Amino acid sequence: PALPRLVLALRAPLCTAAALAGDARTLGFAAATLGLPGGAADALLSALPEVVAALLPLQFAEGEAGEAERQAHARGLAFVQSLLTPTDLPTVAAPRKAALLAALICRASSSAAPPPPLQPAPRVLAALQRSRAVGDPP
Repeated sequence: PALPRLVLALRAPLCTAAALAGDARTLGFAAATLGLPGGAADALLSALPEVVAALLPLQFAEGEAGEAERQAHARGLAFVQSLLTPTDLPTVAAPRKAALLAALICRASSSAAPPPPLQPAPRVLAALQRSRAVGDPP
């Protein structure tokens, strides 16, 4: 009985990691351990709000270093969608909207948004000159 309790307690991070890795086998193991008849899809559905809440912020990663996170977001959501076929993600997520919003709020940061990156002075001056050249206010 210890393994099912452990899998149940860790289902959200386990399902999130499996979605990021595209690992249906791990989800199938979790479903079998928990006695879920629908296999990997049922395991995913049991933690869908937490998985989607973990994947969504990855799309906003910035810069060159953020490219891997943006790709992980795309691959993770594609994997989730593939397990939910023939139903689409918005249809499956709609009845879980309250849980999804709660999961997103729990993942939100209370720190202030970072300031926009500083631009070099020549670039700012060139933009101001161009805007005045076409009659736009600076």
